[in-house]
Amino acid sequence: MNKQIAALLILLFCSRLSGQSIQNDSPIDGVAFLVHQKSILQVDFKLGLISRLTSTGWAIADTFEPLPEPMRSLMHRGPSVNQSPDTTLITFNGSGLVYAFTRAGRLQRLDQTFYSGYNISALRYFDGQRIWRIGGTGFWQVHDLALYYDRELREWERMPMAPSIDGGFSGGLFSATPGMAKDSKPFVAMMHRNTSPVTIKPIHEAYKIDLIKGRYELLGAAAQNLQGPDVRELNAFAHYNQWNLAVYDESLYLCDLLTNSLYRTKLKSTAQIGFNGLHGLLLSPQGVYSITSASTLSNSSYSTRFEPWSAFVGSAKAVKIGAIYEVIWLSNVRSYWKAIAALLLLVGVLVYLLIRYRQSIPKRELDYAKGLSPLAKIALKYLLVQPADGLVTSDELNQILGIHDKAWDNQRKIRSTILTEIEEKGMRFLGVPSFVERVTDPEDRRIRRYRLKPELREDLAPILKYV
Repeated sequence: MNKQIAALLILLFCSRLSGQSIQNDSPIDGVAFLVHQKSILQVDFKLGLISRLTSTGWAIADTFEPLPEPMRSLMHRGPSVNQSPDTTLITFNGSGLVYAFTRAGRLQRLDQTFYSGYNISALRYFDGQRIWRIGGTGFWQVHDLALYYDRELREWERMPMAPSIDGGFSGGLFSATPGMAKDSKPFVAMMHRNTSPVTIKPIHEAYKIDLIKGRYELLGAAAQNLQGPDVRELNAFAHYNQWNLAVYDESLYLCDLLTNSLYRTKLKSTAQIGFNGLHGLLLSPQGVYSITSASTLSNSSYSTRFEPWSAFVGSAKAVKIGAIYEVIWLSNVRSYWKAIAALLLLVGVLVYLLIRYRQSIPKRELDYAKGLSPLAKIALKYLLVQPADGLVTSDELNQILGIHDKAWDNQRKIRSTILTEIEEKGMRFLGVPSFVERVTDPEDRRIRRYRLKPELREDLAPILKYV
């Protein structure tokens, strides 16, 4: 990558740095990690301890009164830390607890809720003014509603969203415009939607979410890029404005749903994960902290490196490898290509068989049938459908040919002409000699009856489907 392209890429990543907002999702239940006044802190809700990371390990900086059991264990699962330059909030997965971390370094509980177990795996989002929980599953079955924390009531309120999303969804990636606290612009989120209780693989769809109008707008389904991982397998652990930091196969990826772009970085090691108390990445509104540990049983050693977001992106050398979501019809084609291919193959086979069938029709018989006049076709068809020992009278032929009201001489002439045509063209197209047999009535030799010669009926039978 030349210097000009690298500069443009860094400019793209850093074009909206005002009002930085970050979210760190902790991999440890009951323990949250955050940056406060350039120090890395650990808030342990199980022990009631606030610790500061030093080069030799964790040092206790403060204590607080933990909740009694079983609330202590049930309501502190999956902590998320949301930070802007002047606000630090801590919330939890499936719980209504809300804590603020003050500028003085003290933990302060804000809510007055007493329940847990609802809205598990909901999309957790802070717009600069309100904390939101969108979707999720639990006792309330609020699968597609948006819950927000009301600071005055110190309770969670729910806001109906439209249109209703079948089966509900759980959270995933999301991208929001920086500095949206005043204008509350819509943001984009990738949801995991379940179409039924027995769904093995959830559907991953991207939605534009407008929390002011209370609306969802479907943008597409998870893209399937030719290079890089399946978007559905990305594990996001932190968010910086519109950027999602996700890991797959020990490689770090950056995702921006606002521009629908997936980037792969050169960073690849076990340290490129969410900070877990030993190593990993921890975001702050000012930039990215990379923490590594070289601790042994007898000696603890931690190394911390800070980079502004622009420097971090530059050192990561992120390269765009594809889209995050694509239009539904294209996603369906990619997802069901085997079924589509099988259907097309079946249609192809049917067309082939039809062509072969048409080609297999005896050309002489078809040409013979086409060469007959309409009245000759009627007469031949009537003779073909008679039983083997059946005889057709002159009056019957007159009736089916529509000449029964004509003079006797004209009737005889027309019958003779038609029967002669049938035999002459039969000889020309089929090479079959005379096959219309004229049988004289034994009681009145003036009366003639007609039939196909019995020995030729089987050979002539296929002609019936063409006349």
